[in-house]
Parts: sequence; C-alpha cells; structure tokens
Amino acid sequence: MLASFIGKIKEKLSIKLGAVILVMLAVVAAGYGGVKIYQETVKVVPEELLAETLDKTLAATSYSYSVNLEMTTNGEKRKLTNIVGIKANETDFYIQGEMYESQVEIYQFADSTYQKDPVSGKWMMFPTSVTDMELLMTEINPMVNFQFNQFNEITYEGIQKLNNHKKYVLKLKPRINNKFLEIYWENFEYTLWVDKGDKYISQAAITANNIKNPQNSLTLTITLDDYNKDFSLEKPE
Repeated sequence: MLASFIGKIKEKLSIKLGAVILVMLAVVAAGYGGVKIYQETVKVVPEELLAETLDKTLAATSYSYSVNLEMTTNGEKRKLTNIVGIKANETDFYIQGEMYESQVEIYQFADSTYQKDPVSGKWMMFPTSVTDMELLMTEINPMVNFQFNQFNEITYEGIQKLNNHKKYVLKLKPRINNKFLEIYWENFEYTLWVDKGDKYISQAAITANNIKNPQNSLTLTITLDDYNKDFSLEKPE
C-alpha cells in the first residue's frame, strides 16, 4: 500500500515538473522571439541604416554587378540594358550583355579599352580611358545611382529574404546627384535591399518619370555582390 501511494505521488510530481519545464521553455522561447522581433524591427532607424549602408557601399573598391534597364513609353515596355559586370579597381572593369539592342563585351583598363566585335568575334583595342561622362553611365558605374543630394522620404519596410538571405528593406525618394539622369528623369523612387550582416546594398529597384512626358517611366534594377573581392582582369588576346 505504502509503495503504491509513494509511486502515485512520484507520478504526480513528475507530471507537474514536466508541465513546469514546458512552461519555462515556452517563456524562454517567447522571450527570445520577442527580443529577436524587437532587434529586427523596433531598433532599426532608417536614417541611420541608410547612412551606414551608403558609406560602406560607396567605399567599396571592387564588386560584381548586374544592370537591367527598361523604359515604358505610351504603355509599351522596352528593354534598354541587360548586362553583368565586374569592377576590379578604380580603373579596370568588365561588362558583357546587351545595351540598346546591341551585344557588348568590353574590358577597360587604365590606358586601353578592349571591345569584342559582335560580328567577327575579334577583339579591338583602343588606347583610351573612360571619360567623365561615361562614368555617369549606370552600365559602367552603377554606384553613381547611390549619390544623393537629399532625401524627401525614408521608410523601413521590414525584413525580406533575397536569394535565401535576410535583407533590410528601405524605401526612399531622394534627389539624385547624376546630371546624366537628371536631364530626362524626375520623381525617383528607390527600394533598397540591404544585407543584415555587412550592411552593403544587395539590390536596388529604381523608378522615375520622364520630365517632358510623365506618363513615360524608367525602371532600373541593380544587383551588387562580391564587395572588396580581389578580382584580376586580364587583357584579351
């Protein structure tokens, strides 16, 4: 009888102890989840995040990238640019793809440019360097799109996954510092995907309206990766 009674007490204590442990685990889990949500949302100050992101991104000495540029005219979309590129250092870069309905493949070095003839497939060499105007072109220098004079609106849109990696998402309406684009376009709106870890821009989606015909629009998508990687571009033969 006594052994049976003691056994029942142990069984009840075991059940209660198990319930207490489950409650404690739930509290810990809820607390961790709350801290995580707090860290990922409440603590993000969009102005501070944008400032840090721009500082780091624009200071990068090398990177890989892609540029997709579309224009909508009278309701019809037209693809202008679809290229991939590598910025190896201050003077050297490589681009390949389609620009304004022409296939392009170009190596640029400090004192020479190599361009592949799309018909013969042969490389042509020109003893030239990139001009200041060319450096304003998105296809050659995508970073020019992140040089701003001021910001009218900045909002934090939460966290999204991009290529299975978590990114902060910012939306802003800046005034850009790019004479090449400002000639024809206005009302720029940006969506930036910022890497949660290193705070570099991973992707940007940009829209703008034509100054003379506001119903016509520009859509620009830029992806960036391999920041500060040691690229080595060799001159083609």
